[in-house]
Amino acid sequence: MGEMTRYMDALIKDSEQLAMMIDSVPSVDNLDFIMESDALGHTVMDQLQGHESLLAVAETVTLEEVNTVGAEVLEFISDFGKLNAPLPAAIVACVPQKVHVDGAGETEFEIYPEEITEAIKAGLEEPIYREPELEVPKELITQSELDDLKSQCNPSFVPLTKEENAVKVFDSETGIAQRRLSNGISINYKITQNEARVGVMRLIVGGGRATEDSESKGSVIVGVRTLSEGGCVGNFSREQVELFCVNNLINCSLESNEEFIFMEFRFALRDNGMRAAFQLLHMVLEHNVWLEDAFNRATQLYLSYYRSIPKSLERSTAHKLMLAMLNHDERFVEPSPHSLQKLTLQSVKNAVMNQFVGGNMEVCELLFPSCTSFLFSSSALIAPILALTYV
Repeated sequence: MGEMTRYMDALIKDSEQLAMMIDSVPSVDNLDFIMESDALGHTVMDQLQGHESLLAVAETVTLEEVNTVGAEVLEFISDFGKLNAPLPAAIVACVPQKVHVDGAGETEFEIYPEEITEAIKAGLEEPIYREPELEVPKELITQSELDDLKSQCNPSFVPLTKEENAVKVFDSETGIAQRRLSNGISINYKITQNEARVGVMRLIVGGGRATEDSESKGSVIVGVRTLSEGGCVGNFSREQVELFCVNNLINCSLESNEEFIFMEFRFALRDNGMRAAFQLLHMVLEHNVWLEDAFNRATQLYLSYYRSIPKSLERSTAHKLMLAMLNHDERFVEPSPHSLQKLTLQSVKNAVMNQFVGGNMEVCELLFPSCTSFLFSSSALIAPILALTYV
């Protein structure tokens, strides 16, 4: 019952958030919604009416009803092979024409109906165990832990430059203000009315793939993907972090390009959503966890990306042009299998974390919060900027 309650609460929060943004939804989105609702024979309601209707029916939904609907939706597979199983409609499987086999290269992909049937039967015969109920953290950092960090780091705002003593610069034309934390992190922020009760924060780390050398091709892009695939911070598992984000309506993404590493957070400004987003950012910077299986998944992902290049005329042409123009510099294209084989978990970790230093990071956000204590107290980030080597 705990899982249903958790997701029902998240659904209501998301609906309430959408209702608050009723005056800022683009006209084209409203038009698409009306056309789709009309085509499907649905009653057309605006975001506020939809939220009120959801609140009216949410309390009437029971766990038994949810399980019943779930069983009906999945009966084509859950009742497979039984006498009372529904008549088959269509099971569509997308398979590649060719697959890569080590030592043999691209080979024809062959599969037979009997193999699919046996796989389905074998899966249905496997015992089903109830997953243990996860403890969903209400916060990733306790107030006492934060107070200890603040006493150790003695955080403060510092002048933006050595020449000027101003600790805050405001640009009247753009409405953007800039400040600098004592650990070297710069903050650009702006208060906007375009998105009701929504905050956006982006951490920008200078360097990106340009820091890769000839012995570590692909290390940054694979490292960023490894950190994202792992999803663990501190003593919290990936599942706990995901549920923490669901409960607080946080959407987090981690990406890299030739010049920067980006970490973006979108969050709701209700129920301490901003505080939760800053807690997650602090944990990623200070208590990140690097897992071997996440590294293997990231490596396999970029192997498949590279092997799929010849299958697309556009991608293949762009890949060859980039290599020809840039003297086969892999920092601007997908890393090759040879380069990926040379990477290790430690090498990709070093490639990413060596860029996560105070003076090399900048935070851009739409709202200036009272939660910067989580950035102030990132003690490991007080280290000097590491020299970035461009090969």
